[in-house]
Amino acid sequence: MIIVAMVSYGGALGMFNSVLAPVWVPVGCAVALSAALMFWTAGMWRRFTGIRSGVANVAVGMVVSVGVMFAGITGLNFVRLQSVPAVEVKAAVVNAYSTKHYHTRRVRKNVYVKGSPYWRYHVRVRIPDGREKTLDITAERYRHLSRRRSVAVDIRHGFLGMDIISLKKN
Repeated sequence: MIIVAMVSYGGALGMFNSVLAPVWVPVGCAVALSAALMFWTAGMWRRFTGIRSGVANVAVGMVVSVGVMFAGITGLNFVRLQSVPAVEVKAAVVNAYSTKHYHTRRVRKNVYVKGSPYWRYHVRVRIPDGREKTLDITAERYRHLSRRRSVAVDIRHGFLGMDIISLKKN
């Protein structure tokens, strides 16, 4: 159950990185659907968890089912994406920045330390209608960007109405 929740939330957040919508839209829908389904699945969660407390079962059920619904809603937005024509838009570069992360290194059993550093590169773009999105970019592309430049992005209309943005390939 914990693995299902982790995979669901991780997959949903991974897909949501390219969705041009506020995060509360799919999360709010997932919470509403999960709350509505809790009336019919309360007995199932009691048998699945083995906990007698109804409040604990509802809490566990909501955490897991919101993750699954969030992944389902975000994934459903990508259905038939290749058949939708892309609209190329010039987006202004608001900010290009890099973040430093560290690999972990195992020293011995159950002991991990900070390993070698690596960099991740990001660009925050603003499309003409005012919406902003942070996108991951390669190191080579990061070196060619400046604050005053614009980049070409493709915007596709998702199956559920949430736009999907991606950097135009050079």
